[in-house]
Amino acid sequence: MTLLGNLLGRSKTSGLQLEGLPAASAVAAKLRSEFGLLPTGGGSVCFKVTGSPAELTRAEIIAATAGDRATHNLVSHELTGRTIVRCWRPGGALRLLLTDLVDVNQRLAEAGFGSALLHTTIDFTETGGRRGRKLVLVFLPGRGTFYPFMPTGRRSRDRDGELRVRGLLRRILPVEADVDRWLPV
Repeated sequence: MTLLGNLLGRSKTSGLQLEGLPAASAVAAKLRSEFGLLPTGGGSVCFKVTGSPAELTRAEIIAATAGDRATHNLVSHELTGRTIVRCWRPGGALRLLLTDLVDVNQRLAEAGFGSALLHTTIDFTETGGRRGRKLVLVFLPGRGTFYPFMPTGRRSRDRDGELRVRGLLRRILPVEADVDRWLPV
């Protein structure tokens, strides 16, 4: 941990439970066979740094340079103050994507930003179609749990589909039991 992290009262791990994130690769075959959903190769890490602009910039640099050097993470900002680090692997390479997402989370945590991590996402889409159903598998690093989010538009979601996917996920991954935490991302 850095001296600055110590001075700001940040802990190295902040109670993160990242061990479950790589296990998400185990759901890909089931999502394809039962729901016709394939990994897109895209995912993201969302965090919100409170403090000085210099701290935010440091966190952004760490996140942007994490993962494989052959890929480039895209860092963007939301009006809410959240920072989104978008990772991408061509051809839907889920295991490589998960490695990159774990690396972003770990590097931020090791730099003292573990408590700033909000969620990590893994994107799936319907087989063969850009306009088909979408699934965002959301991982909560502070709880070590997953939940499905199936957007159907800007302000709507497929709750029935999410509950069906939850049934599948429960057999493979730790699922967030508190449905009120299943926020749109």
